[in-house]
Amino acid sequence: MKLIDIPEQIPSSELEEEILEAFIEEIGEIHQEIVTHFNILKNNPADLESIKNLQRNFHTLKGTGGLVGATLIGSLGLHFEEMLNKVIDGKLSINNDILSLMEQVETMLPSMLKHFQYNQSISDEMVLFISQAYHFTQV
Repeated sequence: MKLIDIPEQIPSSELEEEILEAFIEEIGEIHQEIVTHFNILKNNPADLESIKNLQRNFHTLKGTGGLVGATLIGSLGLHFEEMLNKVIDGKLSINNDILSLMEQVETMLPSMLKHFQYNQSISDEMVLFISQAYHFTQV
């Protein structure tokens, strides 16, 4: 599988403390929303309302991550939003591979936030994870 390129993140130390705190809080809230809607979706993969809510959450991750320079989180949002847009448009169906990938967001998003917060380098595992979502958009 081809790995996607993720732009270098802006060090979180360059952000004002208030902005960083607000970003961390917002990501925590979005994470809870994603977990809630994913739990509904895995029990009913045809639940369009949950799919749309997840798509909106990933759209917010894309914008918020991009705004503060958290390119890893922004890329996560971008590629998962695009994947869910394909589902909403009927070009892609929710299947076990997609459900499995989405389930990993529960652990990967907090890890990505910590990497940004503590200026750690982006791991190959994280790039592979986002690349898998990108792969689903190439239908």
